[in-house]
Amino acid sequence: MSAEINVENSVEEFNRWLENDGIRLTDYMLEKQTIQRQLKEKDEDNRLIIRDATVRHEMNARNKFLIAEVKGLQSAKKQHSDRIEGLKKIQREFDKASRELEQRFGKLNRPIWARIEEKCFVKFGIDRPYYHGGKYNGKALVKFFNNADVVMDSVCQYILEQVNANARCSDNEVSEITAMFSNVFLIFDSIFSLARTPAGLLTPELEQKAIHSHSNAIKLWRELKLPNTPKFHVFEDHFLPQLSRFKGLGDYSEDFVEQAHQIGIREESRTLAIRDRDRAAQLHCKFEHRRSLPAVQEKQLIVQSNASRKRKGAGATELPPAKKQGKHERDKKRTRAINTINHQEEPMRNGRTRNRDELKASMT
Repeated sequence: MSAEINVENSVEEFNRWLENDGIRLTDYMLEKQTIQRQLKEKDEDNRLIIRDATVRHEMNARNKFLIAEVKGLQSAKKQHSDRIEGLKKIQREFDKASRELEQRFGKLNRPIWARIEEKCFVKFGIDRPYYHGGKYNGKALVKFFNNADVVMDSVCQYILEQVNANARCSDNEVSEITAMFSNVFLIFDSIFSLARTPAGLLTPELEQKAIHSHSNAIKLWRELKLPNTPKFHVFEDHFLPQLSRFKGLGDYSEDFVEQAHQIGIREESRTLAIRDRDRAAQLHCKFEHRRSLPAVQEKQLIVQSNASRKRKGAGATELPPAKKQGKHERDKKRTRAINTINHQEEPMRNGRTRNRDELKASMT
C-alpha cells in the first residue's frame, strides 16, 4: 500500500514538473534547434546568411546557455522517470508476493462484502464480467433471482460462521434479515416473470397474482428501508396500471438494446487491430448492411434452428421436460416466499439508523 501511495505522489510531482519545467525544456529545445539551424543556413552562393561576427557570437553564447539548461532539465526529467519506474518495480514485486500469499492462504485484507461475493456468489456463476464494466449483467441477476433462497442461506451461514460475533448483529437478526432479502428477491423474480408475459396474454388469475406479489414486495421494500429510487417509483405507481392496460409487458422489454451491445462488442473485436478508425467505421457499416439482407437473415434463422437446443421436434411449441421442471420449481419457490412472509410492525434498523442511534446514545 505504501509503495502504491508513493507511486501516486511521484506521478503527481512529475506532472507538476512537466507543467512548469517541462514546458521550459520544450521551449529551450526548440530555441536551440532554431539557433543551430540559423547558424548553418547558407544562401544561393553557398555563403552563410548570418555573417556578422557580433551576431554570431551572441547566438553562439545563447546556444551554449541553452545546451546547458537543456542538459540540466533533461537530467531532472530522467531522475523523475527513474524514481517512478523504481517505485513501480517495487509495486509489481509487492503485488506478485501478495498474489503468491493469496494463492497459499486466500485473499488478504478483503472487505466482508467482497469475501461474501467470492464465497457465496461466484460458486453459483454470479460474477461481474469485464465486458460489462465490472458490474453485474442481466444473466448474472437472473441466476441470482432464480437461486435467491440458496444464495442468501449461504450468505447467512458465512456471516454467522466467519464474522466475529462482536462485529455483527445477533444470530437471530442475521437470519431474519437474510430471509427477508431472500423473500423480496424471489417475489421480484415472480413479478418480473409475470411482467414478461407477451401483450394480451395475461389472464385474470395471473393479474391477481401480480397484484398480490406487488403489494407484498412494496411492504418488504419499506420494511427493509431500501431506497425509494426513480425505478422503484415506476414499479410502485405505474407497473400495475400498465400491466393491466396491456395485459402483459413482454413486448416492451429492452432485450434488443442488450443484444445491440453484444453485437457492438463483437464487431469492435473484429476491427480492434485496424488503426485507421475511419476504415473500421466503414467495416461496421458494411457488417450492419449485410445483417439486414433477407438472404443473410434467412441463413441465420436456419443456423439458429439447427444449433439451438430449445423446442425442437414435434413438441416445438412446448418447453422441454427439463425446462418445465425448472419453471415448476421456480414457481414453487416464489409461491412459498409469498406465503411465508411475516411482515414487521416496525421497519428494520439498517446501518444508517444504527449509526445515528449510537451517535445519539454517545452524546447523552
